[in-house]
Amino acid sequence: LHWLCHNSGVETLQDTAAMNVPRIKPSHLPRSFLSSPQQFKNFIISTSNMSWRTLAKSNSDLINGIKNLGLVKSDIVFQAMKNVDRGHFADDKATAYFDRPQSIGYGATISAPHMHAFAMEDLKDHIHKGARILDVGSGSGYLCACFAEMLDILEKGDKDLSYEGQGRVFGLEIVKELVDKSVNNLKKFDKGRKWLESGRIRIIHGNGWEGLDEVAGPFDAIHVGAAAEEVPQKLMHILAPGGRCVIPVGEQHNTQYYKVIDKTLDGEIKASNKMEVQYVPLVRQGKGMEKRKVSNHEQKQQKGTV
Repeated sequence: LHWLCHNSGVETLQDTAAMNVPRIKPSHLPRSFLSSPQQFKNFIISTSNMSWRTLAKSNSDLINGIKNLGLVKSDIVFQAMKNVDRGHFADDKATAYFDRPQSIGYGATISAPHMHAFAMEDLKDHIHKGARILDVGSGSGYLCACFAEMLDILEKGDKDLSYEGQGRVFGLEIVKELVDKSVNNLKKFDKGRKWLESGRIRIIHGNGWEGLDEVAGPFDAIHVGAAAEEVPQKLMHILAPGGRCVIPVGEQHNTQYYKVIDKTLDGEIKASNKMEVQYVPLVRQGKGMEKRKVSNHEQKQQKGTV
């Protein structure tokens, strides 16, 4: 750890403490940092202002904590995150309300709450009554639940809204075991069961690189919860005119950027990089699946990644 600090320009462990990154342990860090100290520095910079600072014992305290840090800005995101208990979706109940990513098995993670907050804030203006929302790499199902709660808030009391006109959330997950796990997570609480029964939420076993067909789309908002080597063009095809997609892009163990991609009403794609991040890869069917299914131990070592 001292070697990493010296070679990355983070000269001392005291510097990391000054940047509010307490209790860093070597087991928290991916081995790729040894070959790329710059990645370690980027990790320190990113986590100093976001993660590791809210260690709560309840969902309410967690969301209040990240709001107090300025990471949740709008009322609808605040209410949605407060109404969906992260504890239903996290495997490790002892750290369910920590602002950290957590392994959910099969090489996947439930992202740190502040990253979910960023995504929801970036997409909120594209989530409206009747919106169709796609979560690619839906994993635990947590963000699908948050999106469904946003729709519930927006559509509450609208008696003129037909069933067909109600908003829908589609989760797309390539690992069948995680599809089943996310459905079981949603069944843990009354509202989750109602969302599944009513069709407000559908979790589908499928390939994020292929997107979903036009029967489900086009989508007003698309969130991708794993890093793609490049922007999947099929996702751009099913993004509605006027819609927005947020997606991490870049190779694993190299620089990745959290991109905000808008499609104008005339179909033009405009993309911008918001920040550097580190996500698990958005795998393709038949490519990377075996690695993903045996990498749980490695993921447990990567609790410091976003």
